[in-house]
Amino acid sequence: MCQSLLLYRRMGCAAPEDYVNWAVQLLQEGYDSPSLRILAGLIPKLERDDIEFYFTKVCEELDINIPDTEENTTVTALRIKQAYNLGDLSAEETVRLMARLHREAQYLNPLLCIWMDIDEELSLIGSGFEGAIYPVEEFDSLNDLVRQELEFFERSSVLQLSQNFNHFIRCNMCGHIGEPKLYVESFTSQGIEQNGYSCSNCNATSFRSMSYPDVRIAYLSQIESNLLTS
Repeated sequence: MCQSLLLYRRMGCAAPEDYVNWAVQLLQEGYDSPSLRILAGLIPKLERDDIEFYFTKVCEELDINIPDTEENTTVTALRIKQAYNLGDLSAEETVRLMARLHREAQYLNPLLCIWMDIDEELSLIGSGFEGAIYPVEEFDSLNDLVRQELEFFERSSVLQLSQNFNHFIRCNMCGHIGEPKLYVESFTSQGIEQNGYSCSNCNATSFRSMSYPDVRIAYLSQIESNLLTS
């Protein structure tokens, strides 16, 4: 059953025509009920007041669970993942919903932060500023990117990750993953400090940030490995 409308409604961004299109799609998928036929035939611009009524009736007749608008963000994110895997959401729709979920959570869930970055990076395509927020090479296949990030989210959602993990780095020299260390590189002729970051383990200044998927996967694997050996 198409889940996209239920998710858009849960996120507060469903348009009247989305309800009608949803009803039409359900009929095409073989579902049927008296209210479903009525909803599929409504005119969104003229019969907006009837849409919510018949949508609720359809859900009652087909025993469809309507997600609460106050549903936990992690539960909603996993619903989005399921809808994407079933083909009910495109890669672009998935990115937009996950980024919207991050805003809904008032930017407090570090696991959702990367989706805002991906959404912004998508808006930069063709601007000449690609790659400023998220590695541009990952956009060779948006579907692969979305699958990878959704898998990371699901694996991470059951772990206790540091609230600051998005600021971690992986050292290119020793492979250490953790908070970077601030250092003073030099002074200019005006006496202004030039600051930079280095690995807190070996002081190397060559590293990759958590914006790179391979770094986040390595960090996640490290946490999972530590749990298995503890």
